[in-house]
Amino acid sequence: MLNTVKISSFELINADCLEFIRSLPENSVDLIVTDLPYFKVKPEGWDNQWKGDDDYLKWLEQCLAQFCRVLKPAGSLYLFCGHRLASDIEIMMRERFSVLNHII
Repeated sequence: MLNTVKISSFELINADCLEFIRSLPENSVDLIVTDLPYFKVKPEGWDNQWKGDDDYLKWLEQCLAQFCRVLKPAGSLYLFCGHRLASDIEIMMRERFSVLNHII
């Protein structure tokens, strides 16, 4: 489901990231703010759809590849993640992006 809110020249989009982001052209996004599924934090729910850590991280790698593709050279990415896989995610982020800061 795609939910869009337009405010002046800005557009906020709430959608499945992989489904939507593939439709965007390269270097077209100024800012990505994403709150990833934390995976294995809650015993039940949508966050647990992956078979294990490797499957989750493979899914995340697809997301990061698309983020890198659509983000403008001077764009910014804010990525929220759970503590359990934060180190793995940090390494993956550094392979594609310049990590400038952490917000804890």
